[in-house]
Amino acid sequence: MKAYRWIALSLLMQAGVASAATVTVTVVDSKGEKVDNAVVTVTDPASPSAGKVNDGTVTQIDKEFVPFVIAVEQGAKVSFPNKDSTRHHVYSFSDAKQFEIPLYSGTPGEPVAFDKPGVVALGCNIHDWMSSYIYVSPTPYFGVTDQRGVATINQVPAGEFQVEVWHPELKGDVASTRQNLGVGEDGSSALTIEISKKRLWKSWRSPTANGGGYR
Repeated sequence: MKAYRWIALSLLMQAGVASAATVTVTVVDSKGEKVDNAVVTVTDPASPSAGKVNDGTVTQIDKEFVPFVIAVEQGAKVSFPNKDSTRHHVYSFSDAKQFEIPLYSGTPGEPVAFDKPGVVALGCNIHDWMSSYIYVSPTPYFGVTDQRGVATINQVPAGEFQVEVWHPELKGDVASTRQNLGVGEDGSSALTIEISKKRLWKSWRSPTANGGGYR
């Protein structure tokens, strides 16, 4: 009887693995150029899945936030280790999360919890040019595009989903990027999404006449 139960459980586990697919999304701009640092989310409007939430890290290196864009699931905690010899003062005034970590070196004792979905823009009170973004996703199925403009999202269950793209330079709202996607019992799904981009203002690291410019 124990052997039978073990075999049955093994078959169920194999079925669960087979039902999960990999979704690959390529993001391009209106010129057909690949877009990196774009967050891609795969959402089931009827029943968002819940599972283990992975925490994140935004590091300060050479007076910059690394990475420039990070995506975490709603409920995740993010730590902000400072690898520089100078101190930083990290803050955000975004609706999704308002917080500040006053001047510090090393790693703060407590990470910051992000319990509301949305975009969180980061800054440093000491170094105006430092900027970064945390995208807090309401779904566990998300990814950030690499330099090839590709985001790979694993373990997506079978079903009908909506795919959306956010980017710091996105022109218009996220809904304008939305596409429907059907995910089968196994295998993989791939699609390409085109977005329109706007120019993003950013302070330069070195002083200039106007103190900044467009990326």
